Amino acid sequence: MRFVFIAALWLAAAIIVGASGALQRVRPPGLQLILIALTAALLVGWRFSRSFRQWLKAIGLRALVALHLTRFVGLYFLLLCSRSELPCSFARPAGWGDIVVATLALVLLVCWKLVATKRGWVGGWNALGLLDILLVVANAARHAMANPASMAALVRLPLSLLPTFLVSQATRDPCPGSSPDRRPRPLHLHVREAAFDPVRSAVSRKPSAHSCVAPAGSNVRVAAQGSALRETRHVRPAKIVSIAISRRILLAFR
Repeated sequence: MRFVFIAALWLAAAIIVGASGALQRVRPPGLQLILIALTAALLVGWRFSRSFRQWLKAIGLRALVALHLTRFVGLYFLLLCSRSELPCSFARPAGWGDIVVATLALVLLVCWKLVATKRGWVGGWNALGLLDILLVVANAARHAMANPASMAALVRLPLSLLPTFLVSQATRDPCPGSSPDRRPRPLHLHVREAAFDPVRSAVSRKPSAHSCVAPAGSNVRVAAQGSALRETRHVRPAKIVSIAISRRILLAFR
Protein backbone atom coordinates (compact mmCIF):
# COMPACT_ATOMS: atom_id res chain seq x y z
CA MET A 1 0.00 0.00 0.00
CA ARG A 2 2.86 2.37 0.73
CA PHE A 3 4.04 2.14 -2.88
CA VAL A 4 0.61 3.23 -4.09
CA PHE A 5 0.97 6.21 -1.75
CA ILE A 6 4.46 6.91 -3.13
CA ALA A 7 3.14 6.72 -6.71
CA ALA A 8 0.34 9.15 -5.81
CA LEU A 9 2.87 11.55 -4.28
CA TRP A 10 5.05 11.21 -7.38
CA LEU A 11 2.08 12.08 -9.62
CA ALA A 12 1.16 15.04 -7.41
CA ALA A 13 4.75 16.30 -7.49
CA ALA A 14 4.86 15.95 -11.28
CA ILE A 15 1.65 17.97 -11.60
CA ILE A 16 2.95 20.68 -9.26
CA VAL A 17 6.29 20.93 -11.07
CA GLY A 18 4.54 21.08 -14.44
CA ALA A 19 2.11 23.76 -13.27
CA SER A 20 4.85 25.87 -11.66
CA GLY A 21 6.70 26.33 -14.93
CA ALA A 22 9.94 25.04 -13.42
CA LEU A 23 10.52 22.70 -16.36
CA GLN A 24 10.46 25.65 -18.76
CA ARG A 25 13.74 26.82 -17.24
CA VAL A 26 15.43 23.47 -17.88
CA ARG A 27 17.80 23.66 -20.83
CA PRO A 28 17.95 20.75 -23.28
CA PRO A 29 18.73 17.93 -22.97
CA GLY A 30 17.75 18.40 -19.31
CA LEU A 31 14.29 16.92 -19.82
CA GLN A 32 15.75 13.73 -21.27
CA LEU A 33 18.21 13.52 -18.36
CA ILE A 34 15.30 13.81 -15.90
CA LEU A 35 13.55 10.96 -17.69
CA ILE A 36 16.68 8.80 -17.58
CA ALA A 37 17.21 9.58 -13.88
CA LEU A 38 13.62 8.66 -12.96
CA THR A 39 13.82 5.42 -14.92
CA ALA A 40 17.17 4.59 -13.30
CA ALA A 41 15.68 5.28 -9.86
CA LEU A 42 12.89 2.78 -10.54
CA LEU A 43 15.37 0.15 -11.72
CA VAL A 44 17.55 0.69 -8.64
CA GLY A 45 14.47 0.29 -6.44
CA TRP A 46 13.62 -2.90 -8.32
CA ARG A 47 17.13 -4.24 -7.86
CA PHE A 48 17.60 -3.51 -4.16
CA SER A 49 14.09 -3.48 -2.65
CA ARG A 50 12.48 -6.87 -2.28
CA SER A 51 9.17 -5.38 -1.13
CA PHE A 52 9.12 -3.14 -4.22
CA ARG A 53 9.70 -6.16 -6.46
CA GLN A 54 6.90 -8.08 -4.77
CA TRP A 55 4.54 -5.15 -5.18
CA LEU A 56 5.30 -4.91 -8.88
CA LYS A 57 4.87 -8.66 -9.31
CA ALA A 58 1.39 -8.42 -7.84
CA ILE A 59 0.31 -5.99 -10.56
CA GLY A 60 -1.56 -7.87 -13.27
CA LEU A 61 0.01 -7.95 -16.72
CA ARG A 62 -3.30 -6.84 -18.17
CA ALA A 63 -3.20 -3.71 -15.99
CA LEU A 64 0.28 -2.90 -17.28
CA VAL A 65 -0.92 -3.23 -20.87
CA ALA A 66 -3.93 -1.01 -20.06
CA LEU A 67 -1.54 1.69 -18.81
CA HIS A 68 -0.39 2.15 -22.40
CA LEU A 69 -3.85 3.34 -23.42
CA THR A 70 -2.56 6.71 -22.21
CA ARG A 71 -0.54 6.74 -25.43
CA PHE A 72 -3.63 7.88 -27.26
CA VAL A 73 -2.05 11.20 -26.25
CA GLY A 74 -0.67 10.92 -29.77
CA LEU A 75 -3.95 12.45 -30.94
CA TYR A 76 -3.07 15.54 -28.93
CA PHE A 77 0.35 15.65 -30.61
CA LEU A 78 -1.39 15.77 -33.99
CA LEU A 79 -3.71 18.52 -32.74
CA LEU A 80 -0.73 20.62 -31.59
CA CYS A 81 0.89 20.05 -34.96
CA SER A 82 -2.21 21.43 -36.70
CA ARG A 83 -2.05 24.48 -34.40
CA SER A 84 1.70 24.94 -35.05
CA GLU A 85 2.37 24.51 -31.32
CA LEU A 86 4.68 21.56 -31.97
CA PRO A 87 6.88 20.99 -35.01
CA CYS A 88 5.12 18.50 -37.26
CA SER A 89 8.43 16.75 -37.96
CA PHE A 90 8.25 15.68 -34.32
CA ALA A 91 4.51 15.54 -33.63
CA ARG A 92 3.50 13.38 -36.60
CA PRO A 93 5.85 10.42 -36.10
CA ALA A 94 5.48 10.63 -32.31
CA GLY A 95 1.70 10.97 -32.52
CA TRP A 96 1.08 8.20 -35.02
CA GLY A 97 3.56 5.89 -33.29
CA ASP A 98 1.79 6.32 -29.96
CA ILE A 99 -1.62 5.87 -31.58
CA VAL A 100 -0.53 2.60 -33.19
CA VAL A 101 0.91 1.25 -29.91
CA ALA A 102 -2.18 2.31 -27.94
CA THR A 103 -4.50 0.76 -30.52
CA LEU A 104 -2.60 -2.52 -30.38
CA ALA A 105 -2.80 -2.40 -26.58
CA LEU A 106 -6.57 -2.01 -26.88
CA VAL A 107 -6.73 -5.01 -29.23
CA LEU A 108 -4.71 -7.09 -26.75
CA LEU A 109 -7.05 -6.14 -23.92
CA VAL A 110 -10.19 -6.92 -25.91
CA CYS A 111 -8.77 -10.28 -27.05
CA TRP A 112 -7.04 -11.04 -23.75
CA LYS A 113 -8.40 -14.58 -23.43
CA LEU A 114 -6.82 -15.43 -26.77
CA VAL A 115 -3.45 -13.73 -26.26
CA ALA A 116 -2.84 -14.29 -22.52
CA THR A 117 -1.00 -17.54 -23.23
CA LYS A 118 0.81 -16.24 -26.31
CA ARG A 119 3.77 -14.51 -24.71
CA GLY A 120 5.31 -13.77 -28.11
CA TRP A 121 2.39 -11.54 -29.08
CA VAL A 122 2.60 -9.44 -25.93
CA GLY A 123 6.40 -9.41 -26.17
CA GLY A 124 6.31 -8.22 -29.78
CA TRP A 125 3.91 -5.43 -28.89
CA ASN A 126 6.09 -4.47 -25.93
CA ALA A 127 9.21 -4.32 -28.12
CA LEU A 128 7.38 -2.10 -30.60
CA GLY A 129 6.24 0.20 -27.79
CA LEU A 130 9.76 0.47 -26.38
CA LEU A 131 11.19 1.28 -29.81
CA ASP A 132 8.55 3.98 -30.26
CA ILE A 133 9.41 5.56 -26.89
CA LEU A 134 13.13 5.58 -27.66
CA LEU A 135 12.57 7.21 -31.05
CA VAL A 136 10.26 9.83 -29.55
CA VAL A 137 12.76 10.71 -26.80
CA ALA A 138 15.64 10.95 -29.29
CA ASN A 139 13.58 13.01 -31.76
CA ALA A 140 12.42 15.36 -28.98
CA ALA A 141 16.02 15.89 -27.85
CA ARG A 142 17.11 16.66 -31.42
CA HIS A 143 14.37 19.28 -31.90
CA ALA A 144 14.93 20.79 -28.46
CA MET A 145 18.66 21.18 -29.07
CA ALA A 146 18.01 22.87 -32.41
CA ASN A 147 15.14 25.11 -31.26
CA PRO A 148 14.12 24.91 -27.56
CA ALA A 149 11.13 27.21 -28.02
CA SER A 150 9.55 24.86 -30.58
CA MET A 151 9.19 22.13 -27.92
CA ALA A 152 7.72 24.37 -25.21
CA ALA A 153 4.47 22.36 -25.16
CA LEU A 154 6.35 19.37 -23.74
CA VAL A 155 7.30 21.26 -20.57
CA ARG A 156 3.76 22.46 -19.86
CA LEU A 157 0.82 20.50 -18.51
CA PRO A 158 -0.52 18.08 -19.55
CA LEU A 159 2.42 16.91 -21.71
CA SER A 160 4.95 17.60 -18.94
CA LEU A 161 3.58 14.49 -17.20
CA LEU A 162 5.07 12.35 -19.97
CA PRO A 163 8.75 12.74 -19.02
CA THR A 164 8.14 13.29 -15.30
CA PHE A 165 5.68 10.45 -14.64
CA LEU A 166 4.22 8.29 -17.43
CA VAL A 167 7.19 7.40 -19.63
CA SER A 168 9.28 6.04 -16.78
CA GLN A 169 8.67 2.29 -16.83
CA ALA A 170 9.52 -0.28 -14.18
CA THR A 171 10.78 -3.66 -15.42
CA ARG A 172 8.81 -6.72 -14.28
CA ASP A 173 10.51 -9.73 -12.79
CA PRO A 174 10.16 -12.51 -15.39
CA CYS A 175 10.37 -15.19 -12.71
CA PRO A 176 6.93 -16.13 -11.42
CA GLY A 177 6.02 -17.83 -8.17
CA SER A 178 4.03 -17.45 -5.03
CA SER A 179 4.36 -14.37 -2.91
CA PRO A 180 6.20 -14.63 0.44
CA ASP A 181 2.94 -14.69 2.38
CA ARG A 182 1.83 -17.72 0.32
CA ARG A 183 -1.18 -15.94 -1.13
CA PRO A 184 -2.10 -16.95 -4.68
CA ARG A 185 -0.45 -14.88 -7.39
CA PRO A 186 -2.53 -13.27 -10.16
CA LEU A 187 -3.66 -15.67 -12.86
CA HIS A 188 -1.46 -14.22 -15.60
CA LEU A 189 1.65 -15.09 -13.61
CA HIS A 190 0.63 -18.75 -13.71
CA VAL A 191 -0.11 -18.96 -17.42
CA ARG A 192 3.40 -19.90 -18.47
CA GLU A 193 3.77 -22.55 -15.77
CA ALA A 194 0.38 -24.10 -16.52
CA ALA A 195 1.29 -24.29 -20.19
CA PHE A 196 4.68 -25.91 -19.50
CA ASP A 197 3.41 -28.47 -16.99
CA PRO A 198 2.81 -31.53 -19.18
CA VAL A 199 1.50 -33.65 -16.32
CA ARG A 200 -1.13 -31.08 -15.43
CA SER A 201 -2.13 -30.87 -19.09
CA ALA A 202 -2.31 -34.63 -19.52
CA VAL A 203 -3.62 -35.85 -16.18
CA SER A 204 -6.68 -34.65 -14.29
CA ARG A 205 -5.90 -30.89 -14.46
CA LYS A 206 -4.43 -30.96 -10.94
CA PRO A 207 -1.05 -29.25 -10.43
CA SER A 208 1.76 -31.71 -10.02
CA ALA A 209 4.00 -31.73 -6.96
CA HIS A 210 6.89 -30.10 -8.80
CA SER A 211 4.76 -27.35 -10.32
CA CYS A 212 5.12 -23.78 -9.05
CA VAL A 213 1.36 -23.37 -9.56
CA ALA A 214 0.45 -25.61 -6.64
CA PRO A 215 -2.31 -23.99 -4.55
CA ALA A 216 -1.13 -21.66 -1.82
CA GLY A 217 -0.70 -23.42 1.47
CA SER A 218 -0.75 -26.91 -0.07
CA ASN A 219 1.32 -29.66 1.52
CA VAL A 220 4.04 -30.53 -0.97
CA ARG A 221 4.90 -33.79 0.80
CA VAL A 222 1.30 -34.98 0.53
CA ALA A 223 1.22 -34.00 -3.13
CA ALA A 224 4.46 -35.86 -3.68
CA GLN A 225 2.79 -39.10 -2.60
CA GLY A 226 0.66 -38.89 -5.72
CA SER A 227 3.78 -38.24 -7.74
CA ALA A 228 3.44 -36.87 -11.22
CA LEU A 229 5.85 -39.54 -12.42
CA ARG A 230 3.55 -42.32 -11.23
CA GLU A 231 0.55 -40.65 -12.86
CA THR A 232 2.26 -40.53 -16.21
CA ARG A 233 2.32 -44.34 -16.35
CA HIS A 234 -1.35 -44.18 -17.32
CA VAL A 235 -0.70 -41.75 -20.17
CA ARG A 236 -0.34 -43.27 -23.63
CA PRO A 237 3.08 -42.82 -25.33
CA ALA A 238 1.51 -40.97 -28.26
CA LYS A 239 0.03 -38.45 -25.87
CA ILE A 240 3.38 -37.98 -24.13
CA VAL A 241 5.03 -37.29 -27.52
CA SER A 242 2.34 -34.75 -28.44
CA ILE A 243 2.80 -33.05 -25.07
CA ALA A 244 6.56 -32.84 -25.61
CA ILE A 245 6.07 -31.30 -29.07
CA SER A 246 3.57 -28.78 -27.68
CA ARG A 247 6.02 -27.84 -24.97
CA ARG A 248 8.75 -27.19 -27.55
CA ILE A 249 6.40 -24.89 -29.47
CA LEU A 250 5.38 -23.01 -26.30
CA LEU A 251 9.01 -22.56 -25.25
CA ALA A 252 9.60 -20.65 -28.48
CA PHE A 253 7.20 -18.00 -27.24
CA ARG A 254 8.53 -17.90 -23.69
